[in-house]
Amino acid sequence: IAQPAAAPRHAATEAPLVTRVVWTGSAAEQLGLIRQRDLRWRVYRAVGGLAVFPQRGRIPPEVALFPDLKLSGELREIVFPRLVRVFYRYDSIADIIYVLSMAFRGQEVGEDWLSRLLED
Repeated sequence: IAQPAAAPRHAATEAPLVTRVVWTGSAAEQLGLIRQRDLRWRVYRAVGGLAVFPQRGRIPPEVALFPDLKLSGELREIVFPRLVRVFYRYDSIADIIYVLSMAFRGQEVGEDWLSRLLED
């Protein structure tokens, strides 16, 4: 008696790979400073979504402006227009996202700011 063939494994039925998300102390503190609860929740959910889609964020435009900083393609950001930019680093080898910092509306993201961001 022949046994039925095993059902083929499809990507849709497999569990998604989940990347670990680590908030730095300063980024977590900045999240707590957001007064609007709905915005704070949207930022938290968007960052949590990076666990499944770690490269969803864009490469910040400042990467091209400051080549001497050696900002790699690992630095990315999620933008909430006119509200906040969330900067993170994706370590694809370790499969970890480090949420580094946030820049709020009107805050300049220049060479010094990025240098400090990368030091932390």
